[in-house]
Amino acid sequence: MLTRFRAMGLLLSLAAANAMAEPPKAVADAICRPTFELKDQPLSAGTAFLMETGVEKHPAVLVTAHHLLGPMGGLPAEVAWNDVPKSVRRATCKSIVNPAQTWTGAPIAIPGAASFNNQTKDGLRDIALLTVQGKPAAKALKLAPTQPKLGDTVWLVAQLVSGAPKDKLLFKAKVSRVQDLALNYIVDDPEGTFELRATSGAPVVNERGEVVAVNLAGGRVAEGFNLAGISINVVRKALESVK
Repeated sequence: MLTRFRAMGLLLSLAAANAMAEPPKAVADAICRPTFELKDQPLSAGTAFLMETGVEKHPAVLVTAHHLLGPMGGLPAEVAWNDVPKSVRRATCKSIVNPAQTWTGAPIAIPGAASFNNQTKDGLRDIALLTVQGKPAAKALKLAPTQPKLGDTVWLVAQLVSGAPKDKLLFKAKVSRVQDLALNYIVDDPEGTFELRATSGAPVVNERGEVVAVNLAGGRVAEGFNLAGISINVVRKALESVK
């Protein structure tokens, strides 16, 4: 009987540990604020993050949302995917955790990339990639091997412009919908303070710190704040453009 109670206690302890698990805080070291150097003027918008590629020549890239290069980022018109390399000379990305650290990247053309409001026959591909010069001090994030399941806990890794302390960089959410190209997740927001602005392009990770989505857009619902991002399938396909 005693052994049985001990076993039950161990199971309860494990369940409690799993319930409290969250990704390593170091995942926040990979996020930054991008500034795109356009022909006429610089454009600062959204969030980007360092990601591993598995490609020897470019072991890490900066990942963000393509729609930032359009009206949603402050431009008069959206930059077509094949015009990105000539329209954006380069981009600099200032670390959010360590503002003294800045990464520089050159844009990569992602076939079929477009904002989520302007999708082509290629489907949802609201993603932008930039090569990274040098070896970043921060550790690049890895792509999760599989999509999360309905009801799984994930975390948006971002700094809100308003609605939360500047040092709060992990926002817990629950997966509400899983699709081939997209993922929906509802952020815990009991006080109704969550603000979406400047989170486009931010990573969404699992408890191991692996990327499960790239955040795009969202809106308030009864349960909290419903966000949507591109799935790992889209990211994996885009990474094929890295030579």
